[in-house]
Order: sequence, then C-alpha cells, then structure tokens
Amino acid sequence: MIEQNLRYEIRELRSKGMTYHEICDAVGQEIPKGTLSYICKNVILPPEYFVRYKSILRTNAELARTKAVIKNATIQKKRFKLIEQRAVYVINSQDKIDSDKRCLATLYIAEGSKYKSYRGLALGSSDPDILRLYIGLLMRCYDKKITEFRVRIQHRDDQNSADLQNYWSHQLNLPLKSFYLSYADKRSIGKPTLKSNYMGVCVISCSGADIQLELDAIARLYAQKIWGISAVG
Repeated sequence: MIEQNLRYEIRELRSKGMTYHEICDAVGQEIPKGTLSYICKNVILPPEYFVRYKSILRTNAELARTKAVIKNATIQKKRFKLIEQRAVYVINSQDKIDSDKRCLATLYIAEGSKYKSYRGLALGSSDPDILRLYIGLLMRCYDKKITEFRVRIQHRDDQNSADLQNYWSHQLNLPLKSFYLSYADKRSIGKPTLKSNYMGVCVISCSGADIQLELDAIARLYAQKIWGISAVG
C-alpha cells in the first residue's frame, strides 16, 4: 500500500514531466509501472515532456543496439574460438573419424561454398563420385541424414531437367522430393550441348554453418601443418 503523501509526491513529480523511472529514483523506491500509471491517472503533462520522452526513447534504442552489437560480437568470438579448438584437435588426432574429417575439409575448401557468400553447406560437381564422397563423409563425420540434403541441378538450356533429376537421383540415392527446381544456364540458349555424357552440375546443400566454419578451419590448419608451420601444435 502506497501512503497518501507519497501518492501526492508522485503526482507532483509526474506533472513536472518526470518519467516513471525518474520518479522511482526521486522517491527512492522501486514502484511497478502499472501502479505509477494508476496513481498518475489524469495528471496533465507539460508539452515539453513529449519531446524529451521521444529523445529518451531514441537514446535508449541506440544504447540497446550498441549493447546488442557488443554482446553478439562476444558470442561470435567465443563461437569461433570453440570451432578453432575443435579443428586443432582434429588436425592432431589419429582417430579414423578425424582422418575422414581432414579428407572432407580438403574436399570442401576446394569445391564448397564459403561462409562469406553462403551460410551453410553447399558443394557442386558434375562428378557423381565426388558427390558420393561428400555425402558419405558428412553422414559419417557429422551424422547427417539422407533426408537433410537438398539438390539443385544447373544445366544447359537444351537439356531435359526431368531426365537430369532422375539421373542424379539414381546416382546419389536421393529421393526426387529432395530436388529443387533446376536452373538452366541462359548463356547456353541456342548452343547445343556437345558432350553427350554431360549431366549438368549437381549442387548438394544442407544446414550446418558451424560445420562449414569447422571444415574451413581444419583445411587451413592442415595446410599449415603440411607446410611445416608450427602454430598447429
């Protein structure tokens, strides 16, 4: 229960254009906003209050954005540090699974999409064996399921997209429901495909931005170790 004298004081401070936060500081008590709103019902605020309140809101929004940027940067720094630590472990490990990760990382850094341009895993090739190796290693090393993969075929304009989807579905043992709409290269319009065995470029994608970063770190650390740079450990 708030005493009557305090109620009068609160209403007086509010009439002078104080915010609820400022009123709490002035009376030295933490009073719920709902209670203050009830006590200050029908109090007439000075015209300059609304201008000042908008300025306060802008300042608070800027402070909140600054704090969010700092917090996000801290989280990202910790995230990248943990990924780097995992990569160092893989480089120095003799386990079979970590040997497979080094193989996958080497393949991905050469053929896969990079983090700056694509957040997630994506690798394209016209060679079924490369894609089988890629899918198999992801399933073995990171427990990816066959249902997680999505497929897009990039092909020449005169090629039949349905035939290509059937071909890649058979080669990679992926269901047709995993395929996105194929993309025909407009630069090839009016130019017949000369290689009869060319079946387009098959791009395999799935979620996994942290895996993408880890594979990049493993590949670069592995390159340093092969080159003889001692920082790897």
